[in-house]
Amino acid sequence: MTGHNRGVETPVTVRYPDVLVEPISRELKGGSTEVPGVVVEVLSSATEEMDPNVKLSEHAGMASLEACVVAS
Repeated sequence: MTGHNRGVETPVTVRYPDVLVEPISRELKGGSTEVPGVVVEVLSSATEEMDPNVKLSEHAGMASLEACVVAS
């Protein structure tokens, strides 16, 4: 499990979720991953529009993603 410093390579851009869970068999090379297992976004006043709308739609198309959680 990693946090803000590791990105998720979506089809559009690289996003930096609040919590990122990756498969244990993967080596953590580089600053991002193309195979997230779980992504958690924590809403704040600064991200309450972006996280549930833009980021969720970008993450939704990723085959490896088992869950995407938006918490407030």
